[in-house]
Amino acid sequence: MANEPRDPMPLEEPMFILENGEMYRNQTEVKMSQIVLPCHANYCGELSAGQLLKWMDSTACLSAERHAGCSCITASVDDIHFETTIGVGQVVNITAKVNRAFTSSMEVCGNIF
Repeated sequence: MANEPRDPMPLEEPMFILENGEMYRNQTEVKMSQIVLPCHANYCGELSAGQLLKWMDSTACLSAERHAGCSCITASVDDIHFETTIGVGQVVNITAKVNRAFTSSMEVCGNIF
């Protein structure tokens, strides 16, 4: 009996309910989860800020590219607040979505939890 190729599971798009009750899907929302390994940590066993910024940038870039349909780069970052440390073995969940789009640039917002 030959193995038949299976269809990949469809990705579930995030759903939002507007005030008027209509359903809305944000096609630019990207969610990424990363487990913190020892190679991602500093000498204290905490996730290095540089690694976290790299993951954030990758997630935001995917969101921007999904919106634009072409390659995108990060031009600037407005503000970042580190509230707590993340240790080895913990999972970092990052979300990003395009808030506003202009002629040749866009604003991407991200959250980490």
